[in-house]
Amino acid sequence: MAKNKIDSDFKNQMQPYLDIYVQKLLNEFESREIIVPKNEQESLKTDKLKKDEGIIEATQHYIFNDLFEFANNLRCVYSNLGYSDSSNASLKLMEIIYRLDKANAISAPWKNNSEVSKLMNEMHELHSSDPEYLTAVQKIIDDNEINFRLLNTQLFEFYGILKATQYFADFKYNPIDKARLLVDEFDFEMEPQNEHYPTLIFDFSYLKNAILPTKNSLLKSIKSFSLVNINGNENLYYFLVVFTGKLKEEFKKVRFEFSQIIKGIPEYEKFKDRINFLPVSIASLQLITEGYEEFKNDFIEREFKINFSDKIPPPNRPERNDYLYDKIFDITQSDIEIKINPMPTSPFWRFGIRYSATEDFPHVTEGRYNDKSIVVTEICVGNVENNVWVGNNKLWLQSYYSGDIKTERADLVTESYRGEEIRLIVKRRNASQIYFELIINNIVFRQKQFNIRLNKYCQLAAWADYTTFALNTEIKVIHRGNHDIIY
Repeated sequence: MAKNKIDSDFKNQMQPYLDIYVQKLLNEFESREIIVPKNEQESLKTDKLKKDEGIIEATQHYIFNDLFEFANNLRCVYSNLGYSDSSNASLKLMEIIYRLDKANAISAPWKNNSEVSKLMNEMHELHSSDPEYLTAVQKIIDDNEINFRLLNTQLFEFYGILKATQYFADFKYNPIDKARLLVDEFDFEMEPQNEHYPTLIFDFSYLKNAILPTKNSLLKSIKSFSLVNINGNENLYYFLVVFTGKLKEEFKKVRFEFSQIIKGIPEYEKFKDRINFLPVSIASLQLITEGYEEFKNDFIEREFKINFSDKIPPPNRPERNDYLYDKIFDITQSDIEIKINPMPTSPFWRFGIRYSATEDFPHVTEGRYNDKSIVVTEICVGNVENNVWVGNNKLWLQSYYSGDIKTERADLVTESYRGEEIRLIVKRRNASQIYFELIINNIVFRQKQFNIRLNKYCQLAAWADYTTFALNTEIKVIHRGNHDIIY
């Protein structure tokens, strides 16, 4: 008896905490639309009962929410598609529906129905609480089989596909015809002309009051992706795009939750770097391209604008005013294009690329060419003679420790350089050869190969011993993969 009393007391003490926890779970499930809120469950039961008895009744709540949600989504998408003009704010809703139906954004076979047109264009009437009027509105919707959930899904799928097509067309991606889709369950696919870029797979969904789909839905999507990756194909990339009524500020936490879900399923974790969960707020639809840009930076190309200028040299190396760019590039994975624009106040300068077998490079406190394992290729404008810079019209291309060469090798490119923009293209030819193309005024002045041995990594730097310099540069790192590099 004493034990039963203790158990009962303990349960009574814990019950309030249990109730709070259960309520939190219910709130979470409702927000993700996993379950229907209790008050709506009762309403649904009542609606079903009345429908079974042949009674049609509408509630202001449902009609108002469904219609205004659809209208808001229509105007948001329309204004972000570039179709809108100065008259967009006053454009009647049915005119937008006509235009989007014509563009195949939605399927609206009821668009010529006069009752539907009046309903859509005069939505303010829905504020009426007259039961007979609301019942008549519901009948119009039912008779014309207007499915708002389906319309919203069609609308955002269209928007997602159009934005993906527009964005990736710049990188020579083409849509894959429906008949050639890898798996029918995917909404859209794009293939690249460049064989080193991955094929893109897209799924689009719409969640009004949630950001993260249910776990079962996610697992189904990831499983479909895993089926086309059965042989570990690294040339596939999957976008899971969710359009939501939630705001962007909530996305960071939810994206973390998504990563934890994948981590918890060992067989799917290997795909985590090729799956992009991309929530998009309806309030800022144009930001969908930010998610595409993340992929572009990692898998296609990344662009930088860097102002290389002289730094304060270390006390033990007063000549070393080198600007060492802090990003290290894997030259086996990428080509590099560099535009160099020297400032008018910089008649003398060096711009170099250093190659190493590791991601560690000598510090500025060391001699610039002391480490013979580091291959250096550089563009030189001018030269130092008797401790004085001279010859700012002379441009050289030179290297240190290239292949078996243990000393400097200089190649005079031109003696009539006048500070023009220089474009430098750097490509890996094979495991040990690097290809240089130096262009001035759209004229190729030099095409040359350097032996950088088996060094994989490179660092960009600029300098001019004992004198100031400033070089404005635009750097494009183009992903190419290392499929044809054999070590």
